[in-house]
Amino acid sequence: MLVVVASAVDSDAAALLPHFRRLEPLLLTPADLSRSGWRVLTERPCEGSFAASGRQRDIREIEGVLTLLPAVFSQELLAIEASARVYAAQEMTAFLRYFLKSLHCPVLNAPTDGSLCGPMWRPERWLQVAASCGLPTDVWHRRTKNLGVDQDYKECIQVTLIGEHAIGDADADLQRKTKALARAASVGMLSARYRQTAEGPMFCAAEACPHLSGAASARLVEEYMVARGALV
Repeated sequence: MLVVVASAVDSDAAALLPHFRRLEPLLLTPADLSRSGWRVLTERPCEGSFAASGRQRDIREIEGVLTLLPAVFSQELLAIEASARVYAAQEMTAFLRYFLKSLHCPVLNAPTDGSLCGPMWRPERWLQVAASCGLPTDVWHRRTKNLGVDQDYKECIQVTLIGEHAIGDADADLQRKTKALARAASVGMLSARYRQTAEGPMFCAAEACPHLSGAASARLVEEYMVARGALV
């Protein structure tokens, strides 16, 4: 079973489920965290149960996790009293981080202290890490007067990497650069943007929690999971 952790309003994540062929997909949304069926034992984490898509399942059934949610947001917890939603969202995020870290299966991407899906770095940190990997980097402007930024990434080339392969027909050199950045960030899934210049492509930005959709994404996710022990 592949558990896909995503927002209930993420239509791309929901549409991704039918494309999985080798692993049974099950969607887990923030609303599931307040439903009955959860039983997590700190001393025996694999022996409990969880709730997802209105069903209770054994934790030992989970063969892999695809995380497409950086945090639980209060706006999504409509079943909870409005005055308690912010607190509940913070507690749910902390619990989900613990739950995902306790699993003995591949998690793409694994939680960090600041996010449920890999590092949630500021643009300046991504540029610093990219430069340390030898990637030519763009210039970043941040204005303190109105806390705005000047960057516009609409014209940038986007490369989304899952495992060792990129979705679509990405340029081989950009794939190599994105792989180096993913290794430096210790993630198996990464979306990077590059701006084309006269000197060549310049790294602009990255995110460890990209939007995935379509059969190609599902195939690469399954390849990543199987290569790391799922379906064994």
